[in-house]
Amino acid sequence: MSLSTIEKRLKKYKKFGAAKSDYLPGWLRKVLWGSIVVGLAVIVAGVAFIFYSVNQSKGVDLEVSSPTDVSRGVPFELDVNITNLSGTPVNNSSLTITLPSGLLLWGPSVNGSVYSESMGNVVAGNLYRKNYKVVAVGDLHSTQTLEVSFSYFNQTGSRFEVKQEVPVTITDSVIAMSVSKPDQILNGSSFSFNVDYANNSDFDFPSMILEADFPSSFQFDSSSIPPASLANTFALGPALANATGTIAIKGEFADSSVSSFTIPLKLYAVLNNQNYEVADYDATFSLSPSPIGISVSVNGSDSYIAKPVDTLNYSIQYLNQSGIALKDVVVKAVLSGFANWSDVKTDGVYHPSMRTVTWDSSTTPALGFVEPGAVGNLNLNLTTSLSAPTSLQGLSNKNLYVKADISLSSPSVPYYLSGNQTFAETVKETKIASLIYFNTKAYFRDPAGKITNTGSFPPVAGSPTEYTVHWQISDFGNDLSDVTVSAPLPPGVTFTGVSSNTVASSSIAYDTSTESVVWNIGDLFAGSGFLNGPIEGVFQIAATPDAGGVGSYENLLGASTLQATDNFTGGSVNISSDPVTTLLPDDPTVASGGGIVGQ
Repeated sequence: MSLSTIEKRLKKYKKFGAAKSDYLPGWLRKVLWGSIVVGLAVIVAGVAFIFYSVNQSKGVDLEVSSPTDVSRGVPFELDVNITNLSGTPVNNSSLTITLPSGLLLWGPSVNGSVYSESMGNVVAGNLYRKNYKVVAVGDLHSTQTLEVSFSYFNQTGSRFEVKQEVPVTITDSVIAMSVSKPDQILNGSSFSFNVDYANNSDFDFPSMILEADFPSSFQFDSSSIPPASLANTFALGPALANATGTIAIKGEFADSSVSSFTIPLKLYAVLNNQNYEVADYDATFSLSPSPIGISVSVNGSDSYIAKPVDTLNYSIQYLNQSGIALKDVVVKAVLSGFANWSDVKTDGVYHPSMRTVTWDSSTTPALGFVEPGAVGNLNLNLTTSLSAPTSLQGLSNKNLYVKADISLSSPSVPYYLSGNQTFAETVKETKIASLIYFNTKAYFRDPAGKITNTGSFPPVAGSPTEYTVHWQISDFGNDLSDVTVSAPLPPGVTFTGVSSNTVASSSIAYDTSTESVVWNIGDLFAGSGFLNGPIEGVFQIAATPDAGGVGSYENLLGASTLQATDNFTGGSVNISSDPVTTLLPDDPTVASGGGIVGQ
């Protein structure tokens, strides 16, 4: 287009007031108008979406209610009401309860601090009610805040959530605990105390556990409810509604440097397989100086661990530290546990039917008049008796010991003691190590038939022959842990990798660092190997004798060693069996002298 033509058109537009649109081509005008229409539609849709969404959110109401003050250990009601007032259904909704550490949602399917439940689609106009039970397990006078949230999707697929926090205060505990104890406890002498507890609610606690934090100078002797695996933990069983219970505990405290001591006690409720503290009590005991000192040693030791068959020599020493002369003193030992009760020897008088030994002035003239500061010694000895069980009842015996409950009494009473006699008591418990049978046997023709050995037998120099080794174990008395069996392989002998054993999850392998075959067993429970025969580990080895061994038996396996920890005594177990050669005395198919290496 020429410049003159453009000038003519401009004059024309100015003269006649042409519309601005005349400046644009038609196609461009259509695009602009289309964009304007689409933009207005998007704005209208956005405004409608926001208006609809706001109405949806405001249309779902969450109401949560519970008591503001609760008791520790007792379930309380948590009511949740959900109302859909939006006018349309809400979809894929869920309810979530988030709990602090001091609150527990009661229910067999609940585990952890967050509980979530699918609510599905909630119809418009409907009211949904949910009820839950919550147990307070936190500290007294603490405020615990739980959160309830309800999330859902509206008709457009957008997610919304409403939530509410609910604070509750733990004001008291429905479990009461107290201690009944003697007014006077003699330092170094045995005493008993009762732990009393009461469930003052209408709720049955399925299981209760008492934990006593005994100080180091306290020696636990016995209790009316046997302790669990730890001597300071006691399974009390259920605590029924509005019922009481008690446990008696006996022990002695020996520390002349203090005049009192405290035993912290805690009571736990077992809820959802977890222990939650519901009561605590600090029991403080006052001590009086003991008028009589009694000490007992066994085989010269204060902490002797007896063997399954062992002679125990008891040395009982008494010391009159009352400050006055004691007349007509009587010392009595009450014996219990696993021993040969027909073979008790003593310088006192033994009563087999009652298993007691008594010393008085008739057996020990010095007991007729014991001067202040006087020291005396009394003796008895017995033999532990632990043999393989022959019945299921015998198999159930576990954690075996011999106990001597020794007391001293006199009608002479120093001025600072009340009562009509001077009395002192101590208990000596001697634990017995587990009875363990361990054997190593080897075969060319394996009796089980599961492993077939190849090669020539009698063995021939330069030619490999396979053998099967059996490790057999039986354990009675105590549980064992960290149990391993190992044996070194001599030169010319290799582990083939073929093995089997009767202990689940255990394995037999070759350790290159020690050049030994090792069976890692792990834990072994008391009674293992007695009911259905010994537990057994079996493996195969291959031995190739050299020319220097011709005319003699070949070494197949070094000494086998069983190592473990005795869980009851805390002692180490170390048992060995003899090395194995081609003599094979346990293989009935091998004739005497048949294992000598030939050329």
